[in-house]
Amino acid sequence: DSAYGGSLRGYAHGQALCVVSARGDVTFTMYKTQVNDQDALKFEGEGWIAGGLTIWPGSCEPGGWGSTWEERWWGDSWCWQAGAAAQIIWQSEEFENKGWSYSLDADYE
Repeated sequence: DSAYGGSLRGYAHGQALCVVSARGDVTFTMYKTQVNDQDALKFEGEGWIAGGLTIWPGSCEPGGWGSTWEERWWGDSWCWQAGAAAQIIWQSEEFENKGWSYSLDADYE
């Protein structure tokens, strides 16, 4: 029996004119495991993008907005923020929920 996997993550963030901030984050994960004594594969992709507008220069700090959608940016003072996230998953036949699935989310503060 063997199991293996890996994950690849990338992100970018920046500011323009001291009032507009943005961050994008993408993660891809793949792993093989055993399910009911058979090899099973799972691929997962997750990405989110967020933007902020501030009336006080330096208040939106996209570098500190977290590395996952669940850790998102709430708490930057003087900064209006909005973002959207998407997740897509494929699982082989050995899993109970085989095939494709996805989820979408959006939020603002």
